[in-house]
Amino acid sequence: MKQQLLAVALFTSIISSAAVAKDYSGFRLGVGAVSGQEFTFDGNTANSGNRAKIEAGYDFNRVFAINGSVTAFSGAAYSESSDGTNAGGDIRGRDVRLEAEMGYAFNLAKGWDIKPYVAVGGAFINGTKRGFIGGTESAPHPELTSFKGTYLTTAAGVRLNTPVDVYVDLRVQKINMNDQQKANSVIKDNSQAALAVGIKF
Repeated sequence: MKQQLLAVALFTSIISSAAVAKDYSGFRLGVGAVSGQEFTFDGNTANSGNRAKIEAGYDFNRVFAINGSVTAFSGAAYSESSDGTNAGGDIRGRDVRLEAEMGYAFNLAKGWDIKPYVAVGGAFINGTKRGFIGGTESAPHPELTSFKGTYLTTAAGVRLNTPVDVYVDLRVQKINMNDQQKANSVIKDNSQAALAVGIKF
């Protein structure tokens, strides 16, 4: 009898877990903004300010998910030389990320879930930089310098799912670099804040 009760309890637990996973699993697609990415080049430091972000993800269950995003960025920095003219440059590029996510989506009410999470993954960042004399784009150097790199990324955030299948995601993310990457990359390893709104299918 005890074995039968144990088997029934185990079967019920498996069915309940499957129902929860099925209820929560699915794709996500959203748009948002990232703020705070800094660059350093030619002795100058620039901040990209707010930049647009497109993201997609898939929730396997209430614990595990996978995320991807694409962000375009740009920045410019100038410094005044001894003769009163400005010299500097600008930078344009793309940040493509893929990461694994782990947390737990707590049910707040019918259709409302909130998930604190952490994520780890990688970013491929590439772009071009060019220098200016005189501080305007009317006098660029003739050559463009390209850059690219692959970096470890980490993030911590919270995502709210609503009964109308709209979600809001707020996170802090960071590029993690080794000493060689810090010395050679135009991208700085400072933290950024990101906000996205999207639809959960």
